[in-house]
Formats: sequence, C-alpha cells, structure tokens
Amino acid sequence: MYDATQEEVDKVCQDILTDIQLHDVEVSIGTATTMIDADMPAIIIKDKLFEQADRALYKAKENGRNMFYSAADLVNK
Repeated sequence: MYDATQEEVDKVCQDILTDIQLHDVEVSIGTATTMIDADMPAIIIKDKLFEQADRALYKAKENGRNMFYSAADLVNK
C-alpha cells in the first residue's frame, strides 16, 4: 500500500483476517512500512522492505494461525 501508515496497514490486515475466516481459510501475514529516503536507491529500499516483511511473516506463523505481524512489532516488542 503506497503512502499508508502502519495503523492503516494493520486495519487492512485485520479486515482480511476477519473476512477470510468466513471462508474456512487460514492465512499468515507479514508487513513492513518505511519512509522513502531520496538518498537511498530504490532497490535497497525494496530489498529492506521484503526482508522486514519476511521476518514479520515468520513471526506471524510462529504465533499461530490467522495472524498478522508487522516489522514494527518486531522492534517494539
């Protein structure tokens, strides 16, 4: 999601989890957000986001089914 806050991303994830449970499907979601740094090449930003989202995804999987975790949660907890 371009130009979204972490709170907005969390809300979308929660909505997805709520909707998906109606269809007897399980999902784990990992998210990451960042501020764009004009001095940093886009490929580095993309790689950093994917790495952070991947770590958050694995944390969500560790915590059970139908979970989402943000990279910010990894830093704040």
